[in-house]
Amino acid sequence: MNRSICTVFAFLFLLFFAAPATGSTRKVSFYGDIRFNTYWVKKSDDLYNNGLGDTDSDLLWKIDPGNSRAGVRFHQAPLSANAEIRPKNGAYYRQWWAQYDFGPAALLIGHTWVPTYLAFSKSEFDSHTRLLYGDLRSRLRAPQMRLTVPFFKGKFILGLLNNPAIEPEWAGAGKYANYDTDVSLPEIEARLTLKWASVQIDLFGGYGTYKAVDLSTEHSETVRSDIYGLRVIFPLGPAYLKGIWYGGSNPGNYGDIGTLHLNYRTMLLNTTTGQATDSNLEGYGGVMGYKINDVVGAEVGYFKIRTRRYLSEDDARAIYYLVLPIIPIKGVTISPEIGIRDEMDFTDAAGIHQNQGKSTYIGAYWRIAF
Repeated sequence: MNRSICTVFAFLFLLFFAAPATGSTRKVSFYGDIRFNTYWVKKSDDLYNNGLGDTDSDLLWKIDPGNSRAGVRFHQAPLSANAEIRPKNGAYYRQWWAQYDFGPAALLIGHTWVPTYLAFSKSEFDSHTRLLYGDLRSRLRAPQMRLTVPFFKGKFILGLLNNPAIEPEWAGAGKYANYDTDVSLPEIEARLTLKWASVQIDLFGGYGTYKAVDLSTEHSETVRSDIYGLRVIFPLGPAYLKGIWYGGSNPGNYGDIGTLHLNYRTMLLNTTTGQATDSNLEGYGGVMGYKINDVVGAEVGYFKIRTRRYLSEDDARAIYYLVLPIIPIKGVTISPEIGIRDEMDFTDAAGIHQNQGKSTYIGAYWRIAF
Protein backbone atom coordinates (compact mmCIF):
# COMPACT_ATOMS: atom_id res chain seq x y z
CA MET A 1 0.00 0.00 0.00
CA ASN A 2 1.12 3.56 -0.69
CA ARG A 3 3.38 4.61 2.21
CA SER A 4 1.97 8.14 2.41
CA ILE A 5 -1.58 6.81 2.88
CA CYS A 6 -0.42 4.54 5.71
CA THR A 7 1.43 7.45 7.34
CA VAL A 8 -1.62 9.71 7.23
CA PHE A 9 -3.86 7.00 8.64
CA ALA A 10 -1.41 6.24 11.48
CA PHE A 11 -1.23 9.95 12.27
CA LEU A 12 -5.02 10.11 12.59
CA PHE A 13 -4.99 7.22 15.06
CA LEU A 14 -2.40 9.00 17.20
CA LEU A 15 -4.20 12.32 16.95
CA PHE A 16 -7.51 10.89 18.15
CA PHE A 17 -5.82 9.28 21.17
CA ALA A 18 -3.44 12.11 22.07
CA ALA A 19 -5.70 15.14 21.74
CA PRO A 20 -7.18 16.30 25.07
CA ALA A 21 -10.93 15.89 25.46
CA THR A 22 -12.92 19.07 26.02
CA GLY A 23 -16.63 19.50 26.63
CA SER A 24 -18.50 16.31 25.77
CA THR A 25 -16.96 12.85 25.97
CA ARG A 26 -14.67 11.87 23.13
CA LYS A 27 -15.39 8.40 21.72
CA VAL A 28 -13.00 6.65 19.37
CA SER A 29 -13.55 3.14 18.04
CA PHE A 30 -11.54 0.95 15.68
CA TYR A 31 -12.96 -1.72 13.42
CA GLY A 32 -12.30 -3.79 10.35
CA ASP A 33 -13.03 -6.99 8.49
CA ILE A 34 -11.47 -9.37 6.00
CA ARG A 35 -13.59 -10.84 3.22
CA PHE A 36 -12.93 -13.73 0.86
CA ASN A 37 -14.57 -15.23 -2.27
CA THR A 38 -14.69 -19.03 -2.80
CA TYR A 39 -16.86 -20.03 -5.78
CA TRP A 40 -17.05 -22.34 -8.77
CA VAL A 41 -18.19 -20.48 -11.89
CA LYS A 42 -19.38 -21.96 -15.18
CA LYS A 43 -19.76 -19.82 -18.30
CA SER A 44 -22.18 -20.84 -21.06
CA ASP A 45 -20.98 -21.30 -24.62
CA ASP A 46 -22.37 -17.91 -25.68
CA LEU A 47 -20.53 -16.14 -22.85
CA TYR A 48 -17.28 -18.09 -23.20
CA ASN A 49 -17.46 -17.59 -26.97
CA ASN A 50 -14.27 -19.40 -28.00
CA GLY A 51 -15.66 -20.21 -31.42
CA LEU A 52 -15.94 -23.94 -30.70
CA GLY A 53 -19.20 -23.97 -28.76
CA ASP A 54 -17.44 -24.88 -25.51
CA THR A 55 -18.41 -23.91 -21.98
CA ASP A 56 -15.83 -22.93 -19.38
CA SER A 57 -15.51 -23.68 -15.65
CA ASP A 58 -13.20 -21.87 -13.25
CA LEU A 59 -12.50 -21.47 -9.55
CA LEU A 60 -12.88 -18.01 -8.02
CA TRP A 61 -10.64 -17.99 -4.94
CA LYS A 62 -9.55 -14.51 -3.90
CA ILE A 63 -9.69 -11.85 -1.22
CA ASP A 64 -12.25 -9.09 -1.65
CA PRO A 65 -9.97 -6.01 -1.76
CA GLY A 66 -12.74 -3.50 -2.36
CA ASN A 67 -14.85 -4.39 0.67
CA SER A 68 -12.23 -5.62 3.17
CA ARG A 69 -11.37 -2.67 5.38
CA ALA A 70 -9.95 -1.14 8.53
CA GLY A 71 -11.21 2.10 9.99
CA VAL A 72 -11.61 4.48 12.88
CA ARG A 73 -14.75 6.29 13.99
CA PHE A 74 -14.69 9.45 16.06
CA HIS A 75 -17.50 11.16 17.98
CA GLN A 76 -17.49 14.16 20.25
CA ALA A 77 -20.83 15.95 20.04
CA PRO A 78 -21.63 17.79 17.88
CA LEU A 79 -18.80 16.43 15.67
CA SER A 80 -18.27 12.98 14.17
CA ALA A 81 -15.90 11.54 11.59
CA ASN A 82 -14.91 8.32 9.85
CA ALA A 83 -11.66 7.35 8.09
CA GLU A 84 -11.53 3.93 6.43
CA ILE A 85 -8.91 2.26 4.24
CA ARG A 86 -8.80 -0.94 2.18
CA PRO A 87 -6.20 -3.07 0.36
CA LYS A 88 -7.40 -2.16 -3.15
CA ASN A 89 -4.77 -0.88 -5.56
CA GLY A 90 -5.38 2.68 -6.68
CA ALA A 91 -8.34 3.26 -4.34
CA TYR A 92 -6.92 3.02 -0.85
CA TYR A 93 -9.71 4.63 1.13
CA ARG A 94 -13.44 3.96 1.29
CA GLN A 95 -14.56 6.61 3.78
CA TRP A 96 -13.00 9.96 4.61
CA TRP A 97 -15.47 12.41 6.08
CA ALA A 98 -16.45 14.63 9.01
CA GLN A 99 -19.88 15.85 10.10
CA TYR A 100 -21.24 18.72 12.19
CA ASP A 101 -24.65 18.13 13.81
CA PHE A 102 -26.11 21.53 14.64
CA GLY A 103 -29.51 20.37 15.87
CA PRO A 104 -32.17 20.59 13.16
CA ALA A 105 -29.74 19.20 10.57
CA ALA A 106 -26.24 17.77 10.09
CA LEU A 107 -23.63 18.98 7.59
CA LEU A 108 -21.15 16.43 6.20
CA ILE A 109 -18.09 17.09 4.05
CA GLY A 110 -15.78 14.47 2.58
CA HIS A 111 -15.90 11.17 0.69
CA THR A 112 -18.73 8.75 1.56
CA TRP A 113 -21.94 7.10 0.34
CA VAL A 114 -24.05 9.14 -2.07
CA PRO A 115 -27.73 9.79 -1.17
CA THR A 116 -28.87 7.41 -3.94
CA TYR A 117 -26.91 4.48 -2.49
CA LEU A 118 -29.82 2.07 -1.94
CA ALA A 119 -28.43 -1.46 -2.32
CA PHE A 120 -30.25 -3.98 -0.12
CA SER A 121 -29.48 -7.44 -1.47
CA LYS A 122 -27.51 -9.95 0.64
CA SER A 123 -25.99 -11.58 -2.44
CA GLU A 124 -22.21 -11.57 -1.97
CA PHE A 125 -20.90 -13.33 -5.08
CA ASP A 126 -17.71 -11.93 -6.59
CA SER A 127 -17.39 -8.99 -4.22
CA HIS A 128 -20.98 -7.75 -4.55
CA THR A 129 -20.97 -7.48 -8.34
CA ARG A 130 -24.77 -7.69 -8.20
CA LEU A 131 -24.56 -3.87 -8.44
CA LEU A 132 -23.67 -4.39 -12.12
CA TYR A 133 -26.92 -6.33 -12.58
CA GLY A 134 -29.47 -3.91 -11.13
CA ASP A 135 -28.99 -3.60 -7.35
CA LEU A 136 -28.81 0.21 -7.34
CA ARG A 137 -25.81 1.97 -5.83
CA SER A 138 -25.61 4.87 -8.27
CA ARG A 139 -22.11 6.40 -7.87
CA LEU A 140 -21.55 4.37 -4.67
CA ARG A 141 -19.27 6.84 -2.84
CA ALA A 142 -18.13 10.30 -3.96
CA PRO A 143 -16.60 13.55 -2.65
CA GLN A 144 -19.51 15.70 -1.50
CA MET A 145 -21.13 18.21 0.79
CA ARG A 146 -24.28 16.72 2.28
CA LEU A 147 -27.10 17.96 4.48
CA THR A 148 -29.26 15.53 6.48
CA VAL A 149 -32.53 16.80 7.96
CA PRO A 150 -34.32 14.33 10.27
CA PHE A 151 -38.01 14.64 11.05
CA PHE A 152 -40.69 12.67 12.86
CA LYS A 153 -41.51 10.27 10.01
CA GLY A 154 -38.08 9.94 8.41
CA LYS A 155 -35.35 12.16 7.01
CA PHE A 156 -34.35 14.22 3.98
CA ILE A 157 -30.83 14.07 2.52
CA LEU A 158 -29.45 16.59 0.02
CA GLY A 159 -26.00 16.04 -1.49
CA LEU A 160 -23.83 18.24 -3.72
CA LEU A 161 -21.35 15.86 -5.38
CA ASN A 162 -18.27 16.45 -7.47
CA ASN A 163 -19.27 16.42 -11.14
CA PRO A 164 -17.19 13.84 -13.05
CA ALA A 165 -18.21 15.30 -16.46
CA ILE A 166 -17.71 11.95 -18.21
CA GLU A 167 -17.48 12.52 -21.94
CA PRO A 168 -20.21 11.42 -24.35
CA GLU A 169 -19.87 8.85 -27.11
CA TRP A 170 -18.89 10.49 -30.38
CA ALA A 171 -20.34 10.05 -33.87
CA GLY A 172 -20.13 11.92 -37.16
CA ALA A 173 -16.71 13.43 -37.87
CA GLY A 174 -15.40 12.11 -34.57
CA LYS A 175 -14.39 13.61 -31.26
CA TYR A 176 -13.89 17.37 -31.07
CA ALA A 177 -10.30 18.05 -32.10
CA ASN A 178 -9.61 19.98 -28.90
CA TYR A 179 -12.16 18.58 -26.47
CA ASP A 180 -12.82 20.21 -23.12
CA THR A 181 -15.58 20.32 -20.54
CA ASP A 182 -17.12 23.30 -18.78
CA VAL A 183 -18.68 22.46 -15.41
CA SER A 184 -20.72 25.12 -13.61
CA LEU A 185 -22.71 23.01 -11.14
CA PRO A 186 -22.01 20.00 -8.91
CA GLU A 187 -24.18 16.94 -9.34
CA ILE A 188 -27.24 17.17 -7.12
CA GLU A 189 -28.75 14.17 -5.33
CA ALA A 190 -31.60 13.92 -2.86
CA ARG A 191 -33.42 11.21 -0.94
CA LEU A 192 -36.62 11.39 1.10
CA THR A 193 -37.08 8.52 3.57
CA LEU A 194 -40.57 8.01 5.00
CA LYS A 195 -41.55 5.49 7.67
CA TRP A 196 -44.99 4.25 8.67
CA ALA A 197 -44.88 1.67 11.45
CA SER A 198 -42.33 -0.84 10.14
CA VAL A 199 -42.69 0.06 6.45
CA GLN A 200 -40.03 2.28 4.84
CA ILE A 201 -40.32 4.14 1.52
CA ASP A 202 -37.40 5.93 -0.13
CA LEU A 203 -37.95 8.43 -2.94
CA PHE A 204 -34.75 9.56 -4.64
CA GLY A 205 -33.34 11.49 -7.56
CA GLY A 206 -30.18 13.02 -8.99
CA TYR A 207 -29.20 15.48 -11.73
CA GLY A 208 -25.96 16.46 -13.45
CA THR A 209 -25.00 18.69 -16.36
CA TYR A 210 -21.94 20.11 -18.12
CA LYS A 211 -20.93 21.46 -21.53
CA ALA A 212 -18.82 19.53 -24.02
CA VAL A 213 -16.71 22.14 -25.81
CA ASP A 214 -14.79 22.14 -29.10
CA LEU A 215 -11.97 24.54 -28.26
CA SER A 216 -11.06 25.02 -31.92
CA THR A 217 -14.47 26.54 -32.69
CA GLU A 218 -15.86 27.27 -29.20
CA HIS A 219 -18.94 25.28 -30.20
CA SER A 220 -20.50 23.49 -27.21
CA GLU A 221 -23.22 20.96 -26.51
CA THR A 222 -24.95 20.46 -23.17
CA VAL A 223 -24.75 16.99 -21.67
CA ARG A 224 -27.45 16.25 -19.09
CA SER A 225 -28.08 13.16 -16.99
CA ASP A 226 -30.49 12.17 -14.26
CA ILE A 227 -31.68 9.31 -12.10
CA TYR A 228 -34.91 8.81 -10.12
CA GLY A 229 -36.79 6.02 -8.42
CA LEU A 230 -38.50 4.37 -5.49
CA ARG A 231 -37.52 1.74 -2.92
CA VAL A 232 -39.88 -0.06 -0.48
CA ILE A 233 -38.93 -2.15 2.57
CA PHE A 234 -41.71 -4.23 4.13
CA PRO A 235 -40.92 -6.37 7.23
CA LEU A 236 -43.20 -9.34 7.96
CA GLY A 237 -42.09 -10.66 11.36
CA PRO A 238 -39.14 -12.99 10.72
CA ALA A 239 -39.58 -12.40 6.96
CA TYR A 240 -39.17 -9.33 4.76
CA LEU A 241 -39.84 -8.02 1.28
CA LYS A 242 -37.78 -5.32 -0.44
CA GLY A 243 -38.22 -3.87 -3.90
CA ILE A 244 -36.87 -1.10 -6.11
CA TRP A 245 -37.63 0.57 -9.43
CA TYR A 246 -35.57 3.33 -11.03
CA GLY A 247 -35.02 5.12 -14.31
CA GLY A 248 -33.02 7.95 -15.80
CA SER A 249 -31.02 9.20 -18.75
CA ASN A 250 -27.34 9.12 -19.70
CA PRO A 251 -26.21 7.18 -16.60
CA GLY A 252 -22.69 6.83 -17.98
CA ASN A 253 -22.24 10.60 -18.05
CA TYR A 254 -23.63 10.76 -14.53
CA GLY A 255 -21.02 8.32 -13.23
CA ASP A 256 -23.38 5.46 -12.33
CA ILE A 257 -21.23 2.36 -11.76
CA GLY A 258 -24.16 -0.05 -12.12
CA THR A 259 -24.18 0.46 -15.89
CA LEU A 260 -20.39 0.28 -16.20
CA HIS A 261 -20.38 -2.86 -18.40
CA LEU A 262 -23.51 -2.07 -20.41
CA ASN A 263 -23.50 -0.59 -23.91
CA TYR A 264 -25.35 2.64 -24.80
CA ARG A 265 -24.90 4.16 -21.35
CA THR A 266 -23.85 7.66 -22.43
CA MET A 267 -25.22 10.43 -24.64
CA LEU A 268 -24.36 9.98 -28.33
CA LEU A 269 -23.09 13.29 -29.74
CA ASN A 270 -22.79 13.74 -33.50
CA THR A 271 -20.12 16.35 -34.24
CA THR A 272 -21.25 16.75 -37.86
CA THR A 273 -24.95 17.41 -37.27
CA GLY A 274 -24.80 18.57 -33.65
CA GLN A 275 -27.52 16.03 -32.81
CA ALA A 276 -27.49 14.66 -29.26
CA THR A 277 -29.18 11.32 -28.56
CA ASP A 278 -29.90 10.33 -24.97
CA SER A 279 -29.39 6.95 -23.38
CA ASN A 280 -32.35 5.69 -21.35
CA LEU A 281 -31.96 3.71 -18.14
CA GLU A 282 -34.37 1.38 -16.38
CA GLY A 283 -33.80 -1.02 -13.52
CA TYR A 284 -35.84 -2.97 -11.02
CA GLY A 285 -35.58 -5.84 -8.59
CA GLY A 286 -36.69 -7.35 -5.36
CA VAL A 287 -35.77 -9.78 -2.62
CA MET A 288 -37.65 -12.00 -0.19
CA GLY A 289 -35.90 -13.13 2.96
CA TYR A 290 -36.55 -15.12 6.12
CA LYS A 291 -34.71 -15.40 9.43
CA ILE A 292 -34.76 -19.14 10.12
CA ASN A 293 -33.15 -18.77 13.55
CA ASP A 294 -30.45 -16.70 15.25
CA VAL A 295 -27.76 -18.42 13.18
CA VAL A 296 -29.19 -19.00 9.71
CA GLY A 297 -31.16 -16.85 7.29
CA ALA A 298 -32.29 -17.21 3.68
CA GLU A 299 -32.86 -14.78 0.82
CA VAL A 300 -33.88 -15.10 -2.81
CA GLY A 301 -33.61 -12.18 -5.20
CA TYR A 302 -33.90 -10.97 -8.78
CA PHE A 303 -32.54 -7.77 -10.35
CA LYS A 304 -32.46 -6.45 -13.92
CA ILE A 305 -30.91 -3.36 -15.49
CA ARG A 306 -31.25 -2.05 -19.05
CA THR A 307 -29.96 0.77 -21.25
CA ARG A 308 -31.48 1.81 -24.58
CA ARG A 309 -30.60 4.48 -27.13
CA TYR A 310 -31.46 5.68 -30.64
CA LEU A 311 -33.52 3.24 -32.72
CA SER A 312 -32.69 -0.33 -31.81
CA GLU A 313 -29.68 -0.07 -29.48
CA ASP A 314 -30.48 -2.14 -26.41
CA ASP A 315 -28.45 -3.89 -23.72
CA ALA A 316 -29.55 -5.59 -20.50
CA ARG A 317 -28.33 -7.96 -17.79
CA ALA A 318 -29.91 -9.65 -14.78
CA ILE A 319 -29.08 -11.78 -11.74
CA TYR A 320 -31.10 -14.25 -9.68
CA TYR A 321 -29.83 -16.11 -6.63
CA LEU A 322 -30.37 -17.92 -3.34
CA VAL A 323 -28.10 -17.05 -0.40
CA LEU A 324 -28.07 -18.56 3.11
CA PRO A 325 -26.14 -16.24 5.49
CA ILE A 326 -24.79 -18.17 8.49
CA ILE A 327 -23.50 -16.42 11.64
CA PRO A 328 -21.94 -19.10 13.89
CA ILE A 329 -20.56 -16.47 16.30
CA LYS A 330 -20.66 -12.69 16.40
CA GLY A 331 -18.22 -11.26 13.86
CA VAL A 332 -18.14 -14.30 11.57
CA THR A 333 -20.46 -14.59 8.55
CA ILE A 334 -20.40 -17.39 5.98
CA SER A 335 -22.73 -16.92 3.01
CA PRO A 336 -23.27 -20.03 0.82
CA GLU A 337 -24.85 -18.90 -2.44
CA ILE A 338 -26.02 -20.25 -5.78
CA GLY A 339 -27.13 -18.09 -8.66
CA ILE A 340 -27.10 -17.11 -12.31
CA ARG A 341 -25.81 -13.92 -13.91
CA ASP A 342 -27.59 -13.49 -17.23
CA GLU A 343 -25.90 -11.18 -19.77
CA MET A 344 -29.12 -11.37 -21.84
CA ASP A 345 -29.55 -10.12 -25.43
CA PHE A 346 -27.62 -7.29 -27.00
CA THR A 347 -28.99 -5.34 -29.98
CA ASP A 348 -26.83 -2.98 -32.04
CA ALA A 349 -27.85 0.10 -34.06
CA ALA A 350 -28.53 -2.08 -37.12
CA GLY A 351 -31.06 -4.14 -35.17
CA ILE A 352 -28.87 -7.25 -35.04
CA HIS A 353 -29.48 -9.36 -31.93
CA GLN A 354 -26.85 -11.36 -30.09
CA ASN A 355 -27.27 -13.65 -27.09
CA GLN A 356 -24.43 -12.88 -24.65
CA GLY A 357 -24.90 -15.97 -22.48
CA LYS A 358 -24.93 -16.73 -18.76
CA SER A 359 -22.67 -17.69 -15.90
CA THR A 360 -23.76 -20.05 -13.12
CA TYR A 361 -22.01 -19.97 -9.77
CA ILE A 362 -22.03 -21.84 -6.48
CA GLY A 363 -19.85 -21.35 -3.43
CA ALA A 364 -19.53 -19.12 -0.39
CA TYR A 365 -18.41 -15.67 0.76
CA TRP A 366 -16.48 -15.41 4.04
CA ARG A 367 -16.27 -12.46 6.38
CA ILE A 368 -14.51 -12.06 9.74
CA ALA A 369 -15.11 -8.70 11.43
CA PHE A 370 -12.91 -7.40 14.22
